[in-house]
Amino acid sequence: RRLRLDEHRVFAMRPAMRGGVVLPELSATPTYGPGKVTRLTEHLGDAPLLAAFGDNTWDAAMLERAAYPVMVAPKPGLRERLVGVDGVFDLEAP
Repeated sequence: RRLRLDEHRVFAMRPAMRGGVVLPELSATPTYGPGKVTRLTEHLGDAPLLAAFGDNTWDAAMLERAAYPVMVAPKPGLRERLVGVDGVFDLEAP
């Protein structure tokens, strides 16, 4: 709220709730690994994902879908996974 973000456009993991009790499960597809792309597709449909930022192999599918994929302090596995993917920008590269 402080940043004036539309909460319907924030795709975070939230616990399931029932009658005011937090349940030991999530309320929707986890925004982790391939679930990031699933959740984005649920909300964007075929609309383009302008940019995505990631640091680990779990971000690779999301970065591959973005028009402007940006690696931020990437782990070696992410660099290896995205070798040959067009347009990947590495903030750590010289």
